[in-house]
Amino acid sequence: MNGMDNLIPFDKLTEEEQRALAKKGGQASVKARKRKKNMKEALKLLLSLDVKSSKVREQLKALGIEEEDMNNEMALMVSMLNKALKGDKGCAEFIRDTSGQKPVEIQEVREVPKIVDDI
Repeated sequence: MNGMDNLIPFDKLTEEEQRALAKKGGQASVKARKRKKNMKEALKLLLSLDVKSSKVREQLKALGIEEEDMNNEMALMVSMLNKALKGDKGCAEFIRDTSGQKPVEIQEVREVPKIVDDI
């Protein structure tokens, strides 16, 4: 038995069974969205907290960053920039994309006008 033998196609289930499965799926989706939202809010909070490490604060100060701007978000950006400057391609792309210089990913397709030869 490969784990697929007892599966019943969705369209072979009764209408009540389909409804029950759809309801379970909807409830799971709501839970997943809430969990992702909570994670996003928690990360925003963590990034906004002041930097506690005296070593990191000194590094930020040496770069001329004001005391009120010394939060985890700034420390993360400086860390990513330092790695990018050392050749880390992923960090360089992160810096580029975060700074709003991300290249367009959607290519526009235009109709090319026909050229008629009058020969």
